[in-house]
Amino acid sequence: EEVVLELTSKELESNLEKNNTGGRSVTAIYGPNSSGKTNVTRALSIFKHLIVNSNNANILELPFDPFLLKENSSQEPTEFEAEFIVGNKKYTYGFAYNSKKILKEYLWDYPGVTKKSRTIFERTEAKINPGAKEFKFGKRLADSTRDQALLISRAREQNNEYSNIVFEWVLGINVLQNISGETMAFSIAEMNKSPELKNEVLDLMKRADLWIRSINIEKSQIPEAVFESLPLSDSLKDQMRSNGSSTIYTGHGVRNSKDKIVSEVLFDLGNQESEGTRRFFELCAPVLNTLKNGKILYIDEFGTSLHPDLCVYLIAIFQARAFVTGAQLIINTHDTGLMSPGLLKREEIVFVEKNFNEETRIIPLTSKSVRIEDKFEKKYKQGFYGAKPILKEFN
Repeated sequence: EEVVLELTSKELESNLEKNNTGGRSVTAIYGPNSSGKTNVTRALSIFKHLIVNSNNANILELPFDPFLLKENSSQEPTEFEAEFIVGNKKYTYGFAYNSKKILKEYLWDYPGVTKKSRTIFERTEAKINPGAKEFKFGKRLADSTRDQALLISRAREQNNEYSNIVFEWVLGINVLQNISGETMAFSIAEMNKSPELKNEVLDLMKRADLWIRSINIEKSQIPEAVFESLPLSDSLKDQMRSNGSSTIYTGHGVRNSKDKIVSEVLFDLGNQESEGTRRFFELCAPVLNTLKNGKILYIDEFGTSLHPDLCVYLIAIFQARAFVTGAQLIINTHDTGLMSPGLLKREEIVFVEKNFNEETRIIPLTSKSVRIEDKFEKKYKQGFYGAKPILKEFN
């Protein structure tokens, strides 16, 4: 039975040991404030949003947000490219656009053992390469695709084999930005779909020593006018409409004069529990859901309001079970305690910082010529790796 929480400490250590010999299940991204970590999260969210929704006729404008700190850069297109593996095959998919239309789009795969790419299709504005017809991305499909839409999204409606592969991968990515209510809404939606997941969340909260004995979710409908003021994506608003509004109640034991529990009282999670308890609760469901289904989860501001031990606990649970399903966790964090020996490997640590032109650069720790036995946290705090605030003396 693949239940994440049925792990003793010995099993955790054993599975962590096995996982350390395999692929990377966790990536922790560090950097000073305003270094670009959140923009990395936003980029992945926009990338997914365009693939899934660009063929929607209601989308008339592309999310064009050019770099403003270099002369003439506002004329440069926005470009995305991702390399990913589905099954045992590697793919590269990318596209570029400006405020008005898609300028180019391409998909390659890497058949055989030669590592040489094969072009599935290449689209440049109104043109499509002749070989694309072999893979059912021909001129007729390209001509029927709007300027603001991606060909991969249009092909999805035709049940195209390669489009389905891209969608299978991108739909397995969940991005939780640091937007008010977004993570909680996602968590509630997942628990409403799966009573088993709700029980696993409760089990995890009990193990985290939060004094919580039960979880209750009460639904109610949200007035349509409320949605206008919510800073959430359209897809999340639609999800909330179908699920309605939910109030979470946590059960706590009521004791008599002899300290024996005789009944239970319900607390409103949003008003009567601490910010840290609410944050831990809203992270449990996405972490467990990702582990069980072998998905990819990206969390911005991972350690906000959480005790460092709870952060370590969630990471350790993820590492111990991720190798079973191939799940991946990516986090933006300032919690250097996660660099402690035995938790994050050097391959799992990435730094984000800006150069003197205020351009964000992403630098893996492995590029710093570090040794496995190095004390990453100590050296990072001492400034050996960069990607930390440069503070000047205050008089």
